[in-house]
Amino acid sequence: MEKAGITPMQIIVAATKKAAHVCNLGDMIGTLEKGKIADALIVKGNPLEDLEALLGPRLVIYNGEIIREIK
Repeated sequence: MEKAGITPMQIIVAATKKAAHVCNLGDMIGTLEKGKIADALIVKGNPLEDLEALLGPRLVIYNGEIIREIK
């Protein structure tokens, strides 16, 4: 997607918010909002500058609970 000229922000939104919408799950997942299932990936670096930062998660939160932490 990046090679096609799509920005990192557009790629991240497509993989989260838009994907949840297409799967009819947008009311439960896809964005960080009150009332939604809390899944988050914390990375070292800024994925908006370098998408490869997403390949090295530092903390994974699934359903509101930490399931993986790398120090």
